[in-house]
Amino acid sequence: MDSTHDQVPAFSAPLADPLYYLRNFHRLLAWVATRYDDLLSDTERAFVAAFGRLPEASQGLLVRLVMRRGTLFRRNRISYPELGDTGQALGPLLALGWLEADPEVDAETLAPLITRAELLRLLGDETAAHSRQSRKPVLVAALAAQRPGARPFSDWCTDDTSPIDDQLLALTIMPVCQRLRLMFFGNLYQDWSTFVLTELGHQRFEPVPLARDSRAFTCREDIDTALALHACREALEAGMAPGDVAALMPPAPTLPWLRARHDRLRYLLGRHFERAEDNDAALACYRHSALPDAAIRRIRVHERSGDAHTALALAREIEAQPPSDEATLQVRRMLPRLLRKAGQPRPSPGAQSSIQAEPAIPAMALTLDKMGPGSRVELAVQAHLEATQPGGTVHYLENALFSSLFGLLCWPAVFAPLPGAFFHPFQSGPADLRHSDFTPRRQALFDACLAPLAADQHRDIILERYHSHQGTQSPFVYWGALTEALLEEALACIPAAHLQLIFRRMLASPERHRSGFPDLVRFFSESAHDAHGLPRYELIEVKGPGDRLQDHQQRWLTFFVRHGIPASVCHVTFTPGCAPS
Repeated sequence: MDSTHDQVPAFSAPLADPLYYLRNFHRLLAWVATRYDDLLSDTERAFVAAFGRLPEASQGLLVRLVMRRGTLFRRNRISYPELGDTGQALGPLLALGWLEADPEVDAETLAPLITRAELLRLLGDETAAHSRQSRKPVLVAALAAQRPGARPFSDWCTDDTSPIDDQLLALTIMPVCQRLRLMFFGNLYQDWSTFVLTELGHQRFEPVPLARDSRAFTCREDIDTALALHACREALEAGMAPGDVAALMPPAPTLPWLRARHDRLRYLLGRHFERAEDNDAALACYRHSALPDAAIRRIRVHERSGDAHTALALAREIEAQPPSDEATLQVRRMLPRLLRKAGQPRPSPGAQSSIQAEPAIPAMALTLDKMGPGSRVELAVQAHLEATQPGGTVHYLENALFSSLFGLLCWPAVFAPLPGAFFHPFQSGPADLRHSDFTPRRQALFDACLAPLAADQHRDIILERYHSHQGTQSPFVYWGALTEALLEEALACIPAAHLQLIFRRMLASPERHRSGFPDLVRFFSESAHDAHGLPRYELIEVKGPGDRLQDHQQRWLTFFVRHGIPASVCHVTFTPGCAPS
């Protein structure tokens, strides 16, 4: 296949065109037909060909229905002035079987399609008289008891005492359209609205050079797996029993980014099995998930089951070769308890351990007089520090500042057109961001991006990229939190050596280490600190009454203390009677 690269901007038809949605659909079909010709089924090829032969009004109507929620539509509620006579547009779609007239529906399926008044008429005068004040689910249950099973929509409407003057249409071609959308986006959380939001300027994407053969999937089985994973995730979220979802799970795929989704879903299934107290099933899920958290859950399940020796053995394995620093911290906390439960002595204070002892994190206490209802304690601390300790500014930024600085400085590495990273022009970031080899594959690129820090030449680069990429989607940059003044202040106060340390840690696990940064950053004026050679900023994590450090926050604070980066925890209490409501 041709590996020539094209600079492909995100395409979207102008909204001034009444058929903008149809133009976008045509572009998507052309994209998929070009890049996935060898993976398309006969049914999908036939759809693409037949769609192109339809009258324009029929094409537009089909796309309109595909873009709507669900697959059942009442004829009286289908009206699009730009398409002219809806009846004429429907004819070719019905002839092809892409729309089915008068499908069978049961009472539960019918309920969202009819009004409450229509539902009462269907129940009949006597039943409706006793149920008129009932909620709709009660009325639907009564109708299901009165008329069980599925029947054509017309059968619901022909009762002389309760007519519904309408027709029902079912969209049967949706599975094909969904598969084509998946092949284009590589996911099903992006939909047709992406084109509109792009045209409106609400979304902007980096134009990454794409090879002619750039695509998300390499074989038909990958597409089937992605669809199955999506269906399993939806079923789990809808409340299906985890055992039934597990029975639907596809085999583990070989595509790295798709395997990451499989691992994540296996982990979520394990959590559901744990809640259902099915420990054997939970352990089976965790064993087949490469997520570091899955290894920790295995320890916890064995411990909770009373098998302390197996839990301890697994903890020792992780201690010897931790999959992440998150696992290191959790195992360090668990080992003393597991040793006690397993009847083994705790190591002496001087014993060697592969886990480094944590340094103490600086802390300060602050008592505030009052907070208004709904106020955030972080904002209260920010206001207090600015009012009582002048000589600088305090910003409530959480993860926005360092993640954005990293994203701007490393923009070329993040958006490098590596194989398997970008498939279409509407990606906000590389598809392999969550994969373990994300950084190793780009190590030389990241090293080049971070090199200006050593020469203190990073400021102009970051500011230039702030202007040139303004508003462009990125997994790291929080555009809404940034201003040029904030960036200039941060770059003037934070030493390049500190940024180097922080960015290197982020690269160790970009997906996990984008969060956990302290709530507040305080910048000091030049006169306040420069004379003493001290850093001109400090990071402050705010904790209100009863709140505690989360693991990812603890890890960042420990890292800061170890490397001399000024950071502390502010524990807030309130004077009696003034606690936040």
